[in-house]
Amino acid sequence: MKPVFFQENSHQFWNLIQSKCFAVPNFWDYLPFDDFLYDLMGQDSIRNDAYKKVLTQKVRGKTVVEIGPGDRLVLTLMAANAGARKIYAIEVNEAAYQKARTLVIEKGLTNKIELIQGLSDEVELPEKVDVCLSEIIGTIGNSEGATRHLRDSKRFLKPSGIMIPAGVTTWLSPVFKPTDVYQDDFLSELISFYTKAVEEKVGHIPHFTLYEYWNFPSSNLISPPQVFEKYWFNTTDLEDVFSKKLTFKVTQNTHFDGLLLWINLYVDIKHVLGPFKNITHWPSVYIPMKPCQLQQGDIIEVHCHSNFVSSDFTPDYSFDVLVNGSKIT
Repeated sequence: MKPVFFQENSHQFWNLIQSKCFAVPNFWDYLPFDDFLYDLMGQDSIRNDAYKKVLTQKVRGKTVVEIGPGDRLVLTLMAANAGARKIYAIEVNEAAYQKARTLVIEKGLTNKIELIQGLSDEVELPEKVDVCLSEIIGTIGNSEGATRHLRDSKRFLKPSGIMIPAGVTTWLSPVFKPTDVYQDDFLSELISFYTKAVEEKVGHIPHFTLYEYWNFPSSNLISPPQVFEKYWFNTTDLEDVFSKKLTFKVTQNTHFDGLLLWINLYVDIKHVLGPFKNITHWPSVYIPMKPCQLQQGDIIEVHCHSNFVSSDFTPDYSFDVLVNGSKIT
């Protein structure tokens, strides 16, 4: 059970997101989403307003299926308020399903919202629907397994059906780490709490290899970014296992510390979210590397790999970096 401190102060974390450059280890590679994160997403007015505008335009009088609504049903309720005729909400987590079920009853929406407990890949709907709605986008676009779930979910759609969001692009660039990263007692306590939670789950404190950065300065990119992943969810070509090489030419004498990845989420083609476009709960992902000095014209090669364990729905990512042909760690 999370202490009251975090339940009452997710707004403090949101205030930091809106004003400071700071980082935390990527604890949520090890831990499930909790109330703190759900509170944080609930305060993300940029994300929520974008979804609300798109749903208002797309779902009136329509049937909808949502994949992974969570216990708060934020997008499900948006769709209901936007005039959807019927919404099927598929939630795999039993505890979240039970909380969501209570919420639907409390709001008197049992005739409009039908909750289904299970994995979306393993359930059936009583009818084809007009819209597939989701927000299972990770800090790396496919890190929550969106492609596998959304590729399968097309079987729920009518031939004219649409996907919301429409797609996601993940960008990658070599960077040097900011020196003026914000820290305070609140962040120290949060990091300490989640470090202990991870230790209790896995039996030791892991060596964190990913960090989540909010407000990472774009001036710290040392080469123009390139596309790491790009998915349009209305297509059938959703490649989720790949190997690719990205080549970057250094534009000035600089220092190199690691790789940065970040998303652009297309709720639709007009409503685009991402860390360098607007302030949302999605951070950039920083991968530390062995530091080195670079000269203008140096070449950085990043060999990227995405693989799935057969029993899992989320990918494993790995990155090998060479500078002028020599591998670094």
